[in-house]
Amino acid sequence: LLAGQPDTWKMVAGLVFGGLFAAPFAALLCKKLSPRTLLVIVGTLITLISAYNIYIGLR
Repeated sequence: LLAGQPDTWKMVAGLVFGGLFAAPFAALLCKKLSPRTLLVIVGTLITLISAYNIYIGLR
């Protein structure tokens, strides 16, 4: 990262800007939804992402 690789800086910039826009939305969701609902949503997302990665890995 400190070497200044252009691709690395693009990835870091994407994560920073994505976090800047996602954080207020996430805070709003946490305020509006119950903890149980958030648990189900996060668990479902993690399961789907893991299943997708397993599918890609076995392809």
